[in-house]
Amino acid sequence: MKVLHTIHGYLPEFRGGTELYVAALCAHLRDLDVDSVVLCGSGAPRAEPMIEIENVEGIQVYRVHRTENFPERWDHGFSPHTEELFEKVLADSSPEIVHVHHWKRLSRNLVTVAAEAGIPSVISFHDTHVTCPNGFRLRDEKLCREELPNPHCYQCVSPSSWQTRKDVEEEMTLHVQDYKRELDLARALLVPSAAHGKLLASLLGRSQEEFQVESLGDLHPLVPEKKSKEDSRGDVLRLGNWGHQDVVKGVHVLLEALAHLESEELERIEVHLYGVPVTDGYEARLHRLAEGKPVYFHGNFRREDLIHARFDVAVLPSVGSESYSYVLNEAFSLGTPILCSSVGALSERVKEGGLTFRVGDPIHLASRIRELLTEPNLLDQLRNGIPARLPSMQDHAERIAAAYTNALMRGAPQVRPSVGFRQNDVLKQMVRQAEQRTYDVVERDAAIDVLRRETWALSGEKLDLGEELRRAQVELAQGQREMEELREETARLEKKLAGGWLSRLGRRLGRKPKGNPGEDSYEGGAG
Repeated sequence: MKVLHTIHGYLPEFRGGTELYVAALCAHLRDLDVDSVVLCGSGAPRAEPMIEIENVEGIQVYRVHRTENFPERWDHGFSPHTEELFEKVLADSSPEIVHVHHWKRLSRNLVTVAAEAGIPSVISFHDTHVTCPNGFRLRDEKLCREELPNPHCYQCVSPSSWQTRKDVEEEMTLHVQDYKRELDLARALLVPSAAHGKLLASLLGRSQEEFQVESLGDLHPLVPEKKSKEDSRGDVLRLGNWGHQDVVKGVHVLLEALAHLESEELERIEVHLYGVPVTDGYEARLHRLAEGKPVYFHGNFRREDLIHARFDVAVLPSVGSESYSYVLNEAFSLGTPILCSSVGALSERVKEGGLTFRVGDPIHLASRIRELLTEPNLLDQLRNGIPARLPSMQDHAERIAAAYTNALMRGAPQVRPSVGFRQNDVLKQMVRQAEQRTYDVVERDAAIDVLRRETWALSGEKLDLGEELRRAQVELAQGQREMEELREETARLEKKLAGGWLSRLGRRLGRKPKGNPGEDSYEGGAG
């Protein structure tokens, strides 16, 4: 069996959780006699749409380069050029199954194109992108549960200055229509947790039973070091958080909770943050919240650093709905209990291995920290509640291979695309892209006009300086002519006058000065 995986980015250009998962899945599928190729997006634009073929860790990768500077933008979801490139990849690689992990930076009609080519598809949902171009559906740092389009979309997507509310509404409507078609044509809808399936069903108006739960496999289990008596930190509670630091991960909620603890409680805790901020201004926000608190920023880290850190508790304060959370896997593999927000897969998976708090509520989180400080046996109880074994990647790959087999048995859906609808869709997208490029040209023209005016101003100053220089040169030449005429006149007088003070005076007037200007010293003898 041969499978083509589609994903928004891939190694080595992108190295996030989904990318690492797909790489691991391909490796374990190979052990099951399932060959894999990858079609991925890129953040590096080209002058013309194109594909670069690479070999990444033994996997053939087709990397799509679009012409837009930001192909992941909310209004770049559909790409006629990528559709054409995808058709060529299908013909070149001849897969029996297409496994869609993401559409971003590619085009939101991959399942449709595969079905038209007679190839069935399965979809894995790693986030909520199909429900909204804002993949985490955050608005004002809270989960938005409204259908698209809604009155908040215009501000949420940060449109260009030329785009109207109607433009945004039309794009959102097409987003909903295209992804409904994609899900309708897929042979399996896979989610990594029941909570994620429930959220998608509610946002898409579909039945939760349509979504098949396939828990992800543990990528690289961490093996904790054995603790000795010397490792004890006494009454100090070490709270750890690691990974990308941005609003959706809610690191700020953890630091805000510290303000709701008493000074004697703060003396008994340490907060250790591993990772770097990925959004503008977030680093400054975290440091403001941490000022005067027992917070330690460790920056970039390796997974091995987590073993040596030896946290007592991992705090996962996400304000977005996590679909699975590999950080939770890492904490559990280290035998570390968890404090997590009560949303998404975190609250579903933590079970007896941790405590939850209301999402985005620093006061409730502070009360949970206080429980850990005041109840001496609570940490041990939570450690005992950690599952003894997490699903392996090999187990997961076997279940995914079974989903492929079922999809093959069902075959590709019969698709009779409406040519008019497809042409209309393509036309709208081309009009939008033309409008965007027109706007970009107008912006560039305005910038060029500013530069042109500045150049004119500088040229004017140059002309003024040039005129002054010309006048000075004319005056200098005139002075030189007058000086030469004076010398000639002096020479004539010297010939006529012989001896006496008039002759000496004439010779002095005809000599060149010696030394600095203004000094009364001349070459030759004195009179």
